[in-house]
Amino acid sequence: MSSYIFETVEFKNQYPVNAFVASIQSSSFHWHYEYELIVVLKGSITISVSPKPITLYQGDIILVNSKTVHEIKSEDKNICMILQLDPGLFKKENNDNIYYRFYLNSVVNEEPVKKEYTYFVKKVAGIVLPTLQQDKKSCYRLRAEIYGLIADLFEYVQYDMHLKTEQSDSNAAMLMKIIDYLKDNLSEEEVVNRLYREIGMGEKTVYEE
Repeated sequence: MSSYIFETVEFKNQYPVNAFVASIQSSSFHWHYEYELIVVLKGSITISVSPKPITLYQGDIILVNSKTVHEIKSEDKNICMILQLDPGLFKKENNDNIYYRFYLNSVVNEEPVKKEYTYFVKKVAGIVLPTLQQDKKSCYRLRAEIYGLIADLFEYVQYDMHLKTEQSDSNAAMLMKIIDYLKDNLSEEEVVNRLYREIGMGEKTVYEE
């Protein structure tokens, strides 16, 4: 089993965000605790998230939620603006065990937002571009912009609330183990039955997870 699927994100700024502009060629299926906003500035990318892959073109934006397994591919030259946010920023209190799942996706648009998607693109740009300048004098203004973006997500974007427990983290780890096994053994016969033996669970337990 490979372990590439978990990605550790380190924050190098004075605030718990990573903001950068980059060309994305490919990334294998992975997950991280951080929320990730991706804006395509040029070209296109295809991102695989449940339930199916979607292609984002110039001007599109998507929010990949915390602990969401995803993969990014591109056969096109692209430039993307990326903002990674520490989930701790979404807590009201230190002991807050609520997990939020936001529905911000300009391609699928299953849960329409109350603002134009361009509004959120500009909000992300207002955080990403100043951080590239590394201007220490603007750090407090950037913090205000970060919390302003989070407030906008709660006010203008549909979201679900879930109680975060140790069991939920265990379920996420098990899901990754299942995905990893299927990717490595998909061509084998009776792969599903082999999977149950590998993880030590029966069919009913797997579906309940």
